[in-house]
Amino acid sequence: MPKFIRLAKLTDKAAANVANLKELVGEAKQAMAKHGVTLVDIYVTLGQYDIVAIIEAPDAEAATAASAQIAAQGNFRADTLPAMPLADFVERVSAT
Repeated sequence: MPKFIRLAKLTDKAAANVANLKELVGEAKQAMAKHGVTLVDIYVTLGQYDIVAIIEAPDAEAATAASAQIAAQGNFRADTLPAMPLADFVERVSAT
């Protein structure tokens, strides 16, 4: 299943409720599940983004729909990037 990297920032609403971050992520996971998207791993980071998540989705459309639903919850704003394992990339590049 295709993987995507989500680089997320907490909104002011979520930052004011940061003690409940686990629950906020749970709400996002529920939104993902409705679109067949799975949260593979998640990290809290310092710097430009507050959270880095690795997700799997059936396709880009499902990842987009889940991202839109999560944004509508008002807790996270994110950039979602398609990701490819290095070995797959090397194989495709060497085949050309």
